[in-house]
Amino acid sequence: MHDIIKECVGDETTNFVNATEIVENLLGDTLAANIFLAGFAFQKGLLPISSEAIVEAVRLNGTSVDENLLAFNLGRLKAHNPKTIRFGEEEVLVPQTLSELLEDRRQYLTAYQDQNLAEQYQSKVDAVTEKFGEETGMVVARYYFKVLAYKDEYEVARLYSDGRFKAALEEEFDGDYKLSIHLAPPLIAPMDDHSGLPRKLTFGSWIFPLFNILAKFKFLRGSSLDPFGYTKDRQLERKILGEYEQLLGTVLELD
Repeated sequence: MHDIIKECVGDETTNFVNATEIVENLLGDTLAANIFLAGFAFQKGLLPISSEAIVEAVRLNGTSVDENLLAFNLGRLKAHNPKTIRFGEEEVLVPQTLSELLEDRRQYLTAYQDQNLAEQYQSKVDAVTEKFGEETGMVVARYYFKVLAYKDEYEVARLYSDGRFKAALEEEFDGDYKLSIHLAPPLIAPMDDHSGLPRKLTFGSWIFPLFNILAKFKFLRGSSLDPFGYTKDRQLERKILGEYEQLLGTVLELD
């Protein structure tokens, strides 16, 4: 998602700020995260109103005035000097070089399917890079990955069953809680009368053992035995992948 935003908006005009974590660490809760972001945006010159007007609006609202004003100014400080306020996840590095990107995507594709897919990806990117240079190689590294790693039923099952989702829940919630998942499984999901698209159904926590089983069958992906491969969405995704690989082949044959 970071990559998509930067590609649309531009690196130089993009900022990612974990406002929730910063505000929670400094103020004890996350209620003022939005006003923190307003302060960040104001300091970047993105709000066409004065700081006096914003402060007056906070005071007129009358709710948690001091906390909101503090959050607003903390957002300004973060924008002015990003290194002043740093916590946990902001230390995670996004791949910047081609080698870093390739390593990151190879690991993902190995988990997504297998090592063969990761090596197929690497060989195509290497061939383009060798012929056209690293800048073009970076473009192919990003977009070839996107068409290879489409989010199908096996991938949804893997993401729910690889342990990260459960760990995130346990970190966020204590005690007993009820968990529901909204899915639109092929073949059984009813069609919405207005949109013509499958309508999501609600499943309880009993679905998670099935995720564990389904994730183990990812080796069927793309084969004639893949029961999901006959749906329109999966056929379209494979068509796009085939067209992209055909385009790469054509480009690599150019003199």
